[in-house]
Amino acid sequence: MASMMEGLKRKPFTETEKIILTEIMKKYPIITNPKTDAATNRQKSAAWDSIGKELNASTLVIAQVNIALLSCACMPNILAQKR
Repeated sequence: MASMMEGLKRKPFTETEKIILTEIMKKYPIITNPKTDAATNRQKSAAWDSIGKELNASTLVIAQVNIALLSCACMPNILAQKR
């Protein structure tokens, strides 16, 4: 069965969107937690939902899907800053 995201072309993040996303992600340190137990994963999922809502609420951002947030090019930069 084909997923809903198949065939949809995701637009890349602009530099402004990356900066806004980076600032929002700093509010949610749980996303950089290396634990993968059920409780932590629930917290991470809730954090990503909140990040998506905050990002899409910004007037400078074109709406993105949460899957796109996870693959954003700035994600490794956030993880590197936390270590």
